[in-house]
Amino acid sequence: MFQQCLLQLVELRVLSLEFAFEQSHAFRDVCFRRRRDKFLGTRGYRNAFPRIEAAVMGNKLKDTDLTEKMAFFEAYGSLAGASGIPALEKILVPKGGLLSRKEDPETRACAAMALGKIRTPAAREVLQKVTQDKEPLVRNAVSRALREVGAGGGTA
Repeated sequence: MFQQCLLQLVELRVLSLEFAFEQSHAFRDVCFRRRRDKFLGTRGYRNAFPRIEAAVMGNKLKDTDLTEKMAFFEAYGSLAGASGIPALEKILVPKGGLLSRKEDPETRACAAMALGKIRTPAAREVLQKVTQDKEPLVRNAVSRALREVGAGGGTA
């Protein structure tokens, strides 16, 4: 109940987004944190972008469950737009080589879904590169993201 009130107060601009973000981090309730992340992404709160970007690009999400990680990445894709494509491509597309660092399949799947939120031809191009990935989780996320990009009909 308190969590819903917190989000409603932000929407009404009674509370600052930064305050709500900090307060909601204290909650152990994963469902609330997921709702908060989706809320921030879908409402287009640009001032939340630096925190979301730091979480996505850092290792803060390493130990979170897949649905919470996905909510962060989708919010990142929605807020970053086309400028987020290079960073997401770096996460999604393995660079080959024996000593190269490769992200785990969950993180790569999240990056694919974030690209789906961007809905541009450039995002589609990145997704096309990994349609035959060896990881089923990544292939499934790429397929879903490509359907979303197709539905958006965005421009570059």
